[in-house]
Amino acid sequence: MATLVFPNTGRMLTITNRTGKILGVLGTTVGPYNTKTVPLRKMLGHPTYMSSLETLIANGEITAQVIGDVLSSDDAGKLDAPLSGELWVSRQIWTNPVAADVDAIKTSFTAPAADTTYSGTDLDGATGTGEFDYARTVTIKGTTGGGEALDGGTAVINGLDIDDQPMQVNLTLTAIGENLTQTDETTAAFKQITSVLIPADASGSPGAYEIGFGVKMGLMRPLTQGGLLQETTDNAVPATAATVVLAGSAEPNGTVEFDTAPDGAHDYIVYFIAS
Repeated sequence: MATLVFPNTGRMLTITNRTGKILGVLGTTVGPYNTKTVPLRKMLGHPTYMSSLETLIANGEITAQVIGDVLSSDDAGKLDAPLSGELWVSRQIWTNPVAADVDAIKTSFTAPAADTTYSGTDLDGATGTGEFDYARTVTIKGTTGGGEALDGGTAVINGLDIDDQPMQVNLTLTAIGENLTQTDETTAAFKQITSVLIPADASGSPGAYEIGFGVKMGLMRPLTQGGLLQETTDNAVPATAATVVLAGSAEPNGTVEFDTAPDGAHDYIVYFIAS
């Protein structure tokens, strides 16, 4: 029978960048000759983090040191990540998350004629560059009137993830003709947005875009396989289960979409095995 262990952070890993360039390591960035400490659990069980870390160490670009005792694989499983027979259960609570807001980040604006990056006060929505109530997916809604069109293209979204780590995501915007609306949504969950690049539109009579956040919520720890052990909405198990997207397809840790959409009046709890 499995033992359920409710851990804290587990052991930590200190990473030192020995180069003069910014390096991406374990889902975060480490500046030139800088040192950063991250939970060891971020590496264990991830499909690519371990191999990329080993490559950087072999190339002499970084050094990495575990803070804490050297452990057997059994003990490491209890402290750092789940192994067969011992499991971590993570509980995550969302208290009255607000409804999705189509223009929370930037209110309606005409699609630009040239690639344009919006940041700072350009992001003039009610949330703008501030933190969301919880980590959530980002939406870009396109709208056209009579005789208008949107060419679409690739938007580039920059911000912070749930762990306050920089994250950049490309979002493909769908081309649409006149008198239509189209909402495109990231699979990644952001905690905060710092800038959004909107691609050039050469349609001649472009429609407008709005930038906001959706109903999908970011998980606090990586869920790389399986699903939720349990979920409740307002302390009751819902008739229809939430939709989960695993970490490999939804940066950084995976997302959950509840059957009852957030509207500022519902509480949600999920239990899952972090891996």
